[in-house]
Amino acid sequence: MSRAGASSRSRALRVAGSIALAIGLASCLAPVHRPRIRILGAVETVRVAEAGLFFNATIEPKRRSTAIHATDLQIEEAANEPRRNIGKRIRFFIQNELGERQVINTRISGLSRFDTSGSETDGVRYLVPLTLEVSDIERLVEVELANKGADPHKLQIGRDWVGEDLRVDPKQRGAD
Repeated sequence: MSRAGASSRSRALRVAGSIALAIGLASCLAPVHRPRIRILGAVETVRVAEAGLFFNATIEPKRRSTAIHATDLQIEEAANEPRRNIGKRIRFFIQNELGERQVINTRISGLSRFDTSGSETDGVRYLVPLTLEVSDIERLVEVELANKGADPHKLQIGRDWVGEDLRVDPKQRGAD
């Protein structure tokens, strides 16, 4: 290869390297869109939009799913096998820790299985879509219908609602 050819090739490689470096630096300097992290307390006032009812709820990001105290479940044309009720209309009452109750009519969106400690069979809970609001944060989530009985918190919010943009500070009271 001639000296002129080697020099041209060398210059072309330097230019290509400079362009690659410029592109790399530009991408590093470009603003990265990250969602704003909001801080919630471990206990928050939460409104269930479909019922207009407020709960003193626990926010538990280690808990997989969200569960609410529900009673008097009535499934339209109910089947004996729970999975055959998915998609059917359901009517139930939710009740907060003050004893206030509201009826909700919606469709069953799925099932949640849970361990019944010591039992040979697992339990099943129905899932329904509900809109939960904390301050100005509103999210639709599948909520387990559970009998919370003596539990002081009738609504427990899990990581399915918390997502990636919320954090819980046990010392804080109320959303920032």
